[in-house]
Amino acid sequence: FFVPHRLRLFKARTKKVKEVGESMEEARGSQEVNVGGVTGGSKKKGGLAKIENGFKSAFSATSRFFKNTGEKVAESKFGQKMKEAGKKTKALGQQMVTSTKDGKVAQKFQRFGDNVNLKMNELFKKDHNKAPVFGVAIRLYQLRHPGRLYPFFVENALDFVASDGLGRPGIFVTPVDASLPLALRRAIDHNEAAMDLSKSGEPHVVAELLRQYFRDMPEPLFGFKGSEVLVGIARDEVLHNTDTIDVDAYASAIMKLQPANRAMVRKLLSTLHAVHEQAAINGVSIEELGMSLGPLILRPKSKIALFVADNMLFICRALRNMVLSWDAIMAKVPSHDEVASSVMSSIPVATPVEEGETLTTPAHVGGESGGVSEEEDPHLDWAK
Repeated sequence: FFVPHRLRLFKARTKKVKEVGESMEEARGSQEVNVGGVTGGSKKKGGLAKIENGFKSAFSATSRFFKNTGEKVAESKFGQKMKEAGKKTKALGQQMVTSTKDGKVAQKFQRFGDNVNLKMNELFKKDHNKAPVFGVAIRLYQLRHPGRLYPFFVENALDFVASDGLGRPGIFVTPVDASLPLALRRAIDHNEAAMDLSKSGEPHVVAELLRQYFRDMPEPLFGFKGSEVLVGIARDEVLHNTDTIDVDAYASAIMKLQPANRAMVRKLLSTLHAVHEQAAINGVSIEELGMSLGPLILRPKSKIALFVADNMLFICRALRNMVLSWDAIMAKVPSHDEVASSVMSSIPVATPVEEGETLTTPAHVGGESGGVSEEEDPHLDWAK
């Protein structure tokens, strides 16, 4: 049904062009344009006729071309297959209409959908532990690995760098052979939990894998909005020519991140702070760390290259300030465990009530006496 539809469109357009040509012909015959005398008018009239004839010939040639093309397509094997497909689709539609009452077709579709869902569930259960780690959104990773905030690889890699890589010259800065992290990356994507980086990884390779992970995150570590906010804080510090680090502003921006991102930021800044403390051994300055990791974790949603080019100084300064003031900033940002414990502590816990004991409540709840007995309000018997 594709080819006949196109032919109908071509015929309709050809008819419309013909009508326009006829109306233009009538207008030309009845209109006399006089520009600079009789001779000028005749020239205008003849030019208009030539333009109309050119349009007519062009439109007729175009319509003939499309008509011939449509006939050729209809006669080709592709056209025949399209016709057969149209007939099958039409027959299926008629079958669905005629069998609506007994619901046979609906049952077939229902069984088909159930089988697809069953297969997808089995596939998901079978391979969810082998789901890729790199380039996967944090929320999708959390769905595939219930109970984990962020990938185990990130935590393991940062611990490995902190234990074995602090004294390595050029850690996070020195480039490595592209083939070395590629094999390890494939192994991590295949089975993240089975990878032991201490046995199969070298600190420089693991540091490069961390850079690739942060680079390939669909949303950067500090988020799109958070990246712009942090770069803006560093820009204001530079424009005001101050060496004072606005700890409260950085902490406020980090507090607005998702729990998983906030936990990774805490872990990453802790490791980078340890790398910076060993700068006399590894030879990596805080500015080099900013240039190596800053554009990967602080990037906007669009025009990344332009943003980095215009704000490279501020990106490096933002990461530098967060690393230098890591202790002060993290002191104002509660960890995930602290947030969870504070939420749990705010939930009232039921305590046993001895027989004849009076339940005491705060004065603003129980009035001036500060207590309400069970006889006055039996609903306060929490233990029951």
